[in-house]
Amino acid sequence: MEVAGRGGRSDASQPKLPRRSWGPAIARDALIAALFVVMILGSVWGYTGQPFPSRAPLVVVESGSMMRPDAAFGRLDSIEPGDLVLVKRVGGREQVRTSDAGRGAEAYGARGDVIIYRPYGDPLRTPIIHRAVAWVEVVETGEEPLYTVREWGQVLVPALNFAPRHVRDWRPEHEGFVTQGDNPATNPRPDQVTAPMLSPPVRPEWILGKAQGEIPWVGLLKLAISGTPPPPAEGWCKIFLASAPCDSWAMLGVSVLGLVLLPLAWEPLASRIGRRR
Repeated sequence: MEVAGRGGRSDASQPKLPRRSWGPAIARDALIAALFVVMILGSVWGYTGQPFPSRAPLVVVESGSMMRPDAAFGRLDSIEPGDLVLVKRVGGREQVRTSDAGRGAEAYGARGDVIIYRPYGDPLRTPIIHRAVAWVEVVETGEEPLYTVREWGQVLVPALNFAPRHVRDWRPEHEGFVTQGDNPATNPRPDQVTAPMLSPPVRPEWILGKAQGEIPWVGLLKLAISGTPPPPAEGWCKIFLASAPCDSWAMLGVSVLGLVLLPLAWEPLASRIGRRR
């Protein structure tokens, strides 16, 4: 006995639709996604000039040593914890502009290039991202070396003194860059004269690259899992294991929400535009 459907027709009399296979569609979408990721990574590596795959073209900022007190809400004009910074390859000393030289364009709200380097060139040490402020030359003459820092107006002196940078009676081990963070609260003096983490001037071969653009806030997702040092000042918030300025967390939330809502809003908007046509 057959059961009739609507209109009195039996189910047996209706044509059967072919069963849809989801396998090819899923494989196609996966391939498109993989190609999209490869294109993005290839573009980033090509832009930064970093050797593939031995050196990453991006670094996540973990500390607040580059924070500027006058940064606006969202801190797009400075380098903050959670920023994903593009690391442009540096070919030599001449490609790094120092801030005390008084030349070159501004980067992240101040003169001079921001470099990423490994202390002592040690691959096991965490890279530091600070601004290059001057270049020190060591001139061996006789038993005692003499030093030159043209940016500070000092030529052939037995020890370096520069009051604006709080440098006093400094005798570096070798020539290289003097570096310092932009945050006056945590980095009032250059790295090379700040105890207890004293380090010699940065040799060009220690430099991984210079900061040349950033993707703000996105790195907080990674830091929320790996963790960051405790907040050095008020106005920071801790979510999971990461500490960062509260406004950075707020902007990350707005960005993620926008990425989620945009695809949901696009389909009805496209349908409405199609009907009007």
